[in-house]
Amino acid sequence: MSEAGLTNCHCHTAVDWVCEEQLVPELYDELVGTNGLRRVVITDHGFMFYWFDRDVVFGGQWMTDPALFERNRDWGNRRLEAGLARIRRLGNPNLFAGIETDLTRYGMLTHDSRFTEQFDLIIGSIHFLPWLQECGLAPKQRLHAWFEHVERLIFTPQVDVLGHPLRWWAQWGGARIPEPMLAELANLAEQSGITMEINVLSQKNLIARYADMFGSLLKRLRDRGLPIVLGTDAHGRAAVNDFSRVFALLKQTGTRLSDLNVLEVEDFLARKGDRDRLESRPRRHGA
Repeated sequence: MSEAGLTNCHCHTAVDWVCEEQLVPELYDELVGTNGLRRVVITDHGFMFYWFDRDVVFGGQWMTDPALFERNRDWGNRRLEAGLARIRRLGNPNLFAGIETDLTRYGMLTHDSRFTEQFDLIIGSIHFLPWLQECGLAPKQRLHAWFEHVERLIFTPQVDVLGHPLRWWAQWGGARIPEPMLAELANLAEQSGITMEINVLSQKNLIARYADMFGSLLKRLRDRGLPIVLGTDAHGRAAVNDFSRVFALLKQTGTRLSDLNVLEVEDFLARKGDRDRLESRPRRHGA
């Protein structure tokens, strides 16, 4: 893989309220194959399909109350089904349909499981942990509680990729993650076979403060040959093919793209029908 032909495995559309209105599947259809953008996976947030109340969404109550999902399941399923169909109708072999899903406190991913095998790629990310964001835990206790949730997500077999692995802690933790914990994160990635996402665009306000932390994790993934994908977490047109911060991180760590074990969409397509087993996670491209 080269800078001239990258796959962006993490992009959003205007299903998400904070995205630019022009960011729709048809725009991605036009952009694929231009300006070094080889392929795109559209991975809208699961919680944006199932909840329409902004206070509920941004308060994160859906992470703790299963009744909220059951109340909106049918409505959200119709929206999710329509979103997938809209992407598929374009018939572009380089445009893929995925999802960015969260793991709730009660153990459910934020999409109906009947859709799991329809996704080309499933990113599992952490956006809201309300029981940690509004609690009186000491920083060290909060760090370990966050890490425990990350571990649960990593070992959830349906998930292909751990999205923006450090972002929640960088936003809410208020302290650097210790090196032993970064090493343990790499250990868990190796044990579970999960693919890590290199995504720094959505962390742009945090990069200066935590550049060494992001770099330390990248070097561990590089040195162990652990699988990664690249994503810009695009919420606007300008971010769709803007990998500049990814390449800045590579430069900071003395890493070439060819040094990394970068997976492709086909590696995850091969999991379809077998996502209930950790062993089906791809370890290397084409393997």
